[in-house]
Amino acid sequence: FKKPALVPVAGDPSATQADVAAINGLTPAAYERLTASEYGVSLATLVDTKLGVVQFLAAGVFAAEDVACHLLIASADTQHKVAGRGDVHLKRLAGPDTWKSPAFVSRLYSVLLGSVAATPVQDLVSQIFTDEEPITPVQQKTFSMPASDFLVLGILPILLRSTESTAQTDNAVRTCLVCSISAQPKLRYQGMLYLQHVIETAPKEKVAEHSHALLKMVCSTSDAQKESTALRGHAFTALGKMSRRFPEPFRCENSKILGILFRELMETKDGDIRQSVYDCIMACIPALTPAPAVCSAAYEKYATKCIASDVARVRLLGLQFSIGVFGITHLSTIGMVLEATDDGYVTMLVSTCIMAMPDLLETYRLVRFMEKYIYFPLRCVCVRAC
Repeated sequence: FKKPALVPVAGDPSATQADVAAINGLTPAAYERLTASEYGVSLATLVDTKLGVVQFLAAGVFAAEDVACHLLIASADTQHKVAGRGDVHLKRLAGPDTWKSPAFVSRLYSVLLGSVAATPVQDLVSQIFTDEEPITPVQQKTFSMPASDFLVLGILPILLRSTESTAQTDNAVRTCLVCSISAQPKLRYQGMLYLQHVIETAPKEKVAEHSHALLKMVCSTSDAQKESTALRGHAFTALGKMSRRFPEPFRCENSKILGILFRELMETKDGDIRQSVYDCIMACIPALTPAPAVCSAAYEKYATKCIASDVARVRLLGLQFSIGVFGITHLSTIGMVLEATDDGYVTMLVSTCIMAMPDLLETYRLVRFMEKYIYFPLRCVCVRAC
């Protein structure tokens, strides 16, 4: 019953394509069978067929979880009449208990991903981020394309509400990867929201196996200047959440990741992006501690550049980063604290550092004494004489 609902009607741009292998959600063999000339499928008959299927499925003959996927497909149909009927019956029959059903979630993934669900995640990553040929040619009669963007946008909110969706971790990761390469900005945005849901709720031992693939996807999105501010902001948020739950990849590839983050922090003029990067770097600090010897010089360089910035928020981050990664007693941190003593924006943080270190407190007092009584002796003498 799902196949007729996936067939595009006449007037739909995909209905006139010469290459029927590109029909979303269907194999070429199924499309050819459903649209064979002897059946005489037209706009009117196909719409009536879809309406009849929806009415039959909603008649109460089947359990709600068995027909919810079919009704969801109908609710995303390009014809308003079919979409409206499917949406009404979906709201009437399906509910929170349906979204928790493993069988229902499996059906959603099979429709959303098509034959991509059978592709290993690492092979899918290779196809997306390299120039390798697809593992399964689309021209094969048994290869099913992923669902249309409009249908995926209807499926993702349900996956976000389902507690079972992230338990099927491999398919959840495949969904994030497929959404990341969509031509639709809204779908890429929803895919990034779903990625955050996967990071937070998926079984740690399962999703950790794909942490490097997810990290590569998030970094490519956050570093893409063409993306919208909202999408890039959510990419930085996802990066921070990954660092808290899966710190290992950051310890292996931290120099590259931090290079992207600090470059964005120093160069961006967008306040929202700067705040997202700030939160991301602060979330990454526990994953970077203790700092590996091979990366210490790069970390010090990043922090020093931040301290010299004209943006107060960036200067604060530089000092916080140095304290968090190296500690208060590190030589570079002490130098930054002394350099920032006259910076009103970081006064409270500098005062806390100075009071926590007796040696640094004595050094600070000595510097102030020299400024007051050596560099300006005449003025000091006059003031004291008065």
